[in-house]
Amino acid sequence: MFAAASGVTLQLGHMLVTNTTDLFFAALTGWLAARLIRTGDRRLLLAIGVAAGIGVENKTLPVLALAAGILLAGPRDVVRGRWLAAGIAAAVLLWAPNLIWQVQHGFPQLGMVGPISAKERLGGQWGLPPFQFVLFGPLLAPVFVAGLVRLLRTPSARPFRAFGVAYLVMFALSLSAAVVLAVVPGAVLGLPLIPVDSLRDSPALALSEEPGETVGWPQLAETVAGAYRALGDQDRARAVVLATNYGEAGALDRNGPSLGLPAVFSGHNGFHDWGPPPEDNDLAVVVGGDPGVPPPWMSACRDLRQIAVLDNGYGLANDEQGRPVWLCRGLTAPWSKVWPALWRLG
Repeated sequence: MFAAASGVTLQLGHMLVTNTTDLFFAALTGWLAARLIRTGDRRLLLAIGVAAGIGVENKTLPVLALAAGILLAGPRDVVRGRWLAAGIAAAVLLWAPNLIWQVQHGFPQLGMVGPISAKERLGGQWGLPPFQFVLFGPLLAPVFVAGLVRLLRTPSARPFRAFGVAYLVMFALSLSAAVVLAVVPGAVLGLPLIPVDSLRDSPALALSEEPGETVGWPQLAETVAGAYRALGDQDRARAVVLATNYGEAGALDRNGPSLGLPAVFSGHNGFHDWGPPPEDNDLAVVVGGDPGVPPPWMSACRDLRQIAVLDNGYGLANDEQGRPVWLCRGLTAPWSKVWPALWRLG
């Protein structure tokens, strides 16, 4: 009930981001664990292993905290036997591809901690305690506190005390890791309820940049499509679109196909693994970057010129407003050689 009424849940449900899956799989794992404790049916350990295995593809903290809660507070007799082994095997099997990928790529998930923490706007690790009350709002916060106290102190709640302990473990680990994400406290700030033409002067952008980052996506795609259509037939046949960040790439993936744009590539975060472009496509429409300053890798372009400027139409200063669109014609090296220089995390 608390999570469903939270503005944070509304925001993360509206915008498909990694945290969106956190809510579902953490809730599913917790519900299955509560049912295991209530019924004693150890076959549920296999289902818990499947849910936890998918959940840790994105975040390990909820699963670790719940396991610690059961080990510390019990009931420990329900987590033993062959069904426990089956559940652990299922979780490890589902998690293994992600873990192997992280090892092969130098654990970029850990590399994201620094950039995310640097963008924290709600007080960093010391902003976590008061932020717990923002999550539920002033009406539900007392109910949450009362429920936590009951889990930890009331004898009748003893079988489910593990959930209270799990919360405290997760809270402590979050404080020591200092990786609390900045989320917007409320539906008004998390959902697109503020008119776009009023968003520029809204206090929402002072708390979180996310509401403004989707503004101008159709205009962005139209600008890039116009630049692409202005090319000759032969040039369009060998052209690709490159986006400086995954937000631009997502906007073009979402809005570009209906405008006739080809596949979009980007060196930002996980998008890098979906490249490089085909070697024969040696002409690129490059979106984003600093105005007037080509990204360093574009020194490999034989002929480089700026052909457009992005404008969201609302004068809203987001990551795309005023950014250039470049035309890179010809490369001094094949994409397979240029592509590593495009990879960046942040």
